[in-house]
Amino acid sequence: MEFELFKMLFSDKKEREKRLEFCNNCEHKRDRWLGVFEEESCGLCKCSIPKKVALKKSSCPIEKW
Repeated sequence: MEFELFKMLFSDKKEREKRLEFCNNCEHKRDRWLGVFEEESCGLCKCSIPKKVALKKSSCPIEKW
């Protein structure tokens, strides 16, 4: 049951890597999340990139993925 829930919420490793590749090459990528935390973030939607690419239902604000 727990594994099924995990699969419903989170993208698989291949999908996360594909999304991360787009984000790493994006002009909107920032090195600090919310200007405070040392975690990469999107300059448009302000989301943490590692967290956003992991969520299955999330999407890129400029529709790269």
